[in-house]
Amino acid sequence: MSKKREKLVFENEDEVRLIFDEDKESEILYKVIEDNEEVEDYEKGIYDHDVIIQRLSDSKFFRGSYQLFGQGDSEYELEWNEVFQKTITQVVYE
Repeated sequence: MSKKREKLVFENEDEVRLIFDEDKESEILYKVIEDNEEVEDYEKGIYDHDVIIQRLSDSKFFRGSYQLFGQGDSEYELEWNEVFQKTITQVVYE
């Protein structure tokens, strides 16, 4: 049976940007768990980020993304989907 996934919808990009603003420590509602960067276009300086955040009020995890552009501009996804943490055990024999 699959679990129902919540959608986290932000009003605007500024709301998402606060998650990554280290100067706003008193207003922290989310914690960045993973931020994986992939180069989309090295020459133009475009970088895609796949991010997992944790909402601190209930410890739920959400996946979203954003892009960074060469001149310091950015574009943030406003709708983030809940993801579930999964532990995988690997047995290795030596």
